[in-house]
Amino acid sequence: MSSYAGRCFSFGDTVSLKSAPDWVNWIAQDADGAWWGFEVEPLQADRYWYENEVGRYIALGRGAANPNWRESLRRATAPQRAQDKP
Repeated sequence: MSSYAGRCFSFGDTVSLKSAPDWVNWIAQDADGAWWGFEVEPLQADRYWYENEVGRYIALGRGAANPNWRESLRRATAPQRAQDKP
């Protein structure tokens, strides 16, 4: 199990990159409220995001169920990382 499991992150109104691994380049939330970090842009399924077989992924936390989960995908940018890091 990852040392990041169980931690909650905040990314603006979503999750933070403060404690996420540096390889996390994409953030997305599933319909059930689970937040994930992905190394490469994830693919969309019926109610969740999944890795595209060429990258790592990690659970980042859980929020409320989100009926607009398809709109949650965000690229983790250098300015966001700089803002979130201490």
